[in-house]
Amino acid sequence: ELSLEQMVSSLHHVHLKTASNLGRFFNSVISSLQLQLDSADNVMKAALVDQSLLSKENIWLSKEIKRMESEVLEKLINELDSSVVIKNSELFKIESLKSKQERLQALHQSKEESIQSYVKDLTTTV
Repeated sequence: ELSLEQMVSSLHHVHLKTASNLGRFFNSVISSLQLQLDSADNVMKAALVDQSLLSKENIWLSKEIKRMESEVLEKLINELDSSVVIKNSELFKIESLKSKQERLQALHQSKEESIQSYVKDLTTTV
């Protein structure tokens, strides 16, 4: 049989071992939580870097799209200008031909009138 002092000492020893085991358990839980927290922090930092890169890429893409739009608009404007110049040239040629046609018609009319007048003069003198 154990004496009261031995039982207290034994109980104290069990209590110390239990406390030590609980301390190690809580330390391992705390370490695990710290690792998870560090991991979450690293994931968040990586996400911020990704977001920053995406933002920079978005800015670059926006600039590239604006540049391409400007190029396309410039090409369209140049093509339209060329088309307008060609159309104006064609219109000028048409107007010039109309003017020549009108002069030829007037000249033809004048010759017709001259011929009729000559024939009339000939018939009157005969």
